[in-house]
Parts: sequence; structure tokens; C-alpha cells
Amino acid sequence: TLPVDYRFYNPDPKLSTWRQTNKKFKKQNIPAKERPKRPKPNPDYPTKETLALNMIESLSERFPSLEIKIITADALYGTGNFMDKAHQAYPNTQVITQLRKNQSVRCKNGRWVPLKKYFSRQEGVAVDLIVRGRKSKRVTMLGHRLEVKAHGKKRFVIALKYKGENEYRYLVASDLSWRSIDIARAYTLRWIVEVFIEDWKS
Repeated sequence: TLPVDYRFYNPDPKLSTWRQTNKKFKKQNIPAKERPKRPKPNPDYPTKETLALNMIESLSERFPSLEIKIITADALYGTGNFMDKAHQAYPNTQVITQLRKNQSVRCKNGRWVPLKKYFSRQEGVAVDLIVRGRKSKRVTMLGHRLEVKAHGKKRFVIALKYKGENEYRYLVASDLSWRSIDIARAYTLRWIVEVFIEDWKS
């Protein structure tokens, strides 16, 4: 693992205060229209998503000949904006992140349903997945090319769970030409970055 850039995230104090207040009012069952409005974004406090995209764009500008195969990120970055802009910086790269189980996808009949409901109707397939480029693990997996409502376009969505897990996690990929097993295998490499971050913290 080779670090090439890093940024420090500094939360917007006004937004942090609003979140705490909004959470408290929600517990009190106060209607949304009676709660304080969310503060407008402050450019002096960029979001984590913005910082991540800035790093990706900066890397592509500084090292244009560097070939990037995969961009992976956790569920915090599972937005259409992140996936599209990361793909713009590296058009030939597969962008893989996660979706929340309540995000909607379009069925064949045209209706929108949450991911959890969509994949609950089908039996998963047991496959051997090479994890982190090393050991092979038995997982249950399903993959479909689906229109994701929040993204406004079709993505490759994969429902995946390891042995002993009761619920699926949902991976989402930008390049529809890949096989589902290769997308899942590539996403396991994100763990190496997590370990690297933890090592640096200590």
C-alpha cells in the first residue's frame, strides 16, 4: 500500500450543531416542518466526499500516465455524484462502493423497491471468493444490472454476505461489463487500506 495524498476533514460546526439538535427533536417526535432547517453548505468546510474527489482529481492531474484499475470506497461515498466524478477523472476505471439497503432500484415492472426487498425475492448463489488476493472464502452472492433511483442511471449492484452473516451488504459498480465475482473480489482489497490507516494511527 502506497499513500499518495491525504486530507484532514474538519466538520462544519453549524452543521454539527444542527445534526445534534435535529436528532434530539426527532426523538421527541417533532415534525420536520417544525424543526430547524439544515444549514447551507459552507465552502470553508468541505465534505468528506468533496475531499476524496479532490484527491482523485489531483492524482489524475499530477500523474496522467498512471493507470488506475479500481477506485473503492465505503458506503459513505455510495452516491451518484462520487461515482460519476471519480469515473470522469479515470474513465477506464471501475468505481466500486456500497449502497444502503433502503436505496431504491427499478424492477422489470417499472416499480421502485428497496434493495433489501428486491434481493429477498431470489435465492443467493454460493461461490468461492478470493478475499484480499489471498484466501478463498465461501460467500452467497447475487448480481444484477439495475437502475438506481438516487443515481439516476443503471449500475451493477451485488448482494453479498459471508458465512455466518444474516443480511446482505450491497456493492455497486460503475462499469457494467465486469463480472459480479470480479467486482466483489476487487472490493475486498479496500480492507488493505483500512489496515494501513489503522497502522498509521498507532
